[in-house]
Amino acid sequence: VIDVVDCAFSPDIQVAELDRLISQRPDAIISLPVANEQVAAAHRRVSEAGIKLVLLDNAPTGLLPGKDYTALVSSDNFGLGKIAAAGLSPRIPDGAKVGVLGFAADFFATNEREIAFTKWLQLNRPDLLLHVRRFARIEDAAASADDLLADHPGLAGLFVVWDTPALAVAARLTERGTALPMA
Repeated sequence: VIDVVDCAFSPDIQVAELDRLISQRPDAIISLPVANEQVAAAHRRVSEAGIKLVLLDNAPTGLLPGKDYTALVSSDNFGLGKIAAAGLSPRIPDGAKVGVLGFAADFFATNEREIAFTKWLQLNRPDLLLHVRRFARIEDAAASADDLLADHPGLAGLFVVWDTPALAVAARLTERGTALPMA
């Protein structure tokens, strides 16, 4: 391993770092693409340079398996969304409101989790009313949760699409003195 880069979910940083890594000529690059369309060309340049590209969770728009990347590895994000809904459901009273805090970017993993969470509740808890809000940047998640709670008082539970923003939301709920089941 010659380098580990945190692009902070910034497409501009990811493009710049991929170009920098290409110039170092590694045997392979493992990448978690963000903002599919914005980073597609940079990911394509990896394979065009003869470097193996392994993608995590998501293939940028237009990239083809075997041509533009070697492999795509992902967890069962749809299954994770269903698990979150099934875990939260028993903690939510009948007829209650649930907040869904999703990611505003075109990102396969979080899209799948949110779709599965919502679908599971629609099928298994049609009595619940879902209110959706999305954050564009991880650092905006807590403020988006504040807005969601202000716009929909009385939420009985909250789903946050992945752990990093969920931790920020949990900290904000603690600061507010708000006890709320969250998945």
